[in-house]
Amino acid sequence: SLAFRFLCNNHYPDHSTISLFRKRFRKEIKDFFVQVLRMAMEMGLTKLGTVSLDGTKVRANASKHKALSWQRAKELEKQCKAEAEQLLRLAEDADQQEVAAAIDIPAELKRREERLEGIERAKAALEAQASERFDQEQEQHEARMQQRKLREKATGKKVPGPKPKPPKKEPPRDKDQVNLTDEESRIMLQGGGFEQCYNGQIAVCHDSRLIAAQHVTQKPNDVQEVEEMLKNWKANSTASDRILVADAGYFSRGNVVACEADGVTPLISPSRKKHNEPLWERLAPSTKDEAEEELPPCPVESMKAYLKT
Repeated sequence: SLAFRFLCNNHYPDHSTISLFRKRFRKEIKDFFVQVLRMAMEMGLTKLGTVSLDGTKVRANASKHKALSWQRAKELEKQCKAEAEQLLRLAEDADQQEVAAAIDIPAELKRREERLEGIERAKAALEAQASERFDQEQEQHEARMQQRKLREKATGKKVPGPKPKPPKKEPPRDKDQVNLTDEESRIMLQGGGFEQCYNGQIAVCHDSRLIAAQHVTQKPNDVQEVEEMLKNWKANSTASDRILVADAGYFSRGNVVACEADGVTPLISPSRKKHNEPLWERLAPSTKDEAEEELPPCPVESMKAYLKT
């Protein structure tokens, strides 16, 4: 835009200026995001009916070397407490005045107090992570049990095999980590290695290339992000026929069922496929036993059959 170039004397804002602007007007920008979509729909530029969902790891402003594990936190806590007790004894012992004079005992004690406070915050964050993990495992267990009940009701037979065991609420695992610089970030695989990251999720409309919905999560696995995206997409879209396209990282029976329950047609790849797979291999009928043939068609099998064609 020549008008903007003239007003800015042909200069452009630095990336840090853009970042500060985004932080300062975070609330207003969020409203603009929805306004742009509404204007596009009113002008007939988009319906937000068919979207592709994908995620990308966004590196946090924190080093992975500043991460503290549950096991290391317990070891450091024990060490700091022992050193604090030793410093107090040194300060009270009249026979050690020469040694005590060479050490700034108040400063050393304060440093260990600050470390212990940081360790306590890290342990609290790790305990919260463990509690969140238990809630997710409990939710997944209940979903599996519900699926078993539905299958038994449809077939009139018990599902073979042992029932899934409910999860147990346990303390943090020794290798669970929290970052002391950015507690909300998580260790994730990015490129060729592991880094402190967030997982950014974006659903893009096929016809207009506009972003239909977006959110940021701490979870490194994409499979848990479909339901959150469905909620955000529904709030921004007025389309009656909605289709979600996603890769194998989002496939699960629960996600397919959630899409159909929300009135969305899921096109989620059930597995990684080789490129340019021969036609006769791609359309080959899958082998099923008699028990599976008797089952009523489920959403997952219907989707797989549709994707084959």
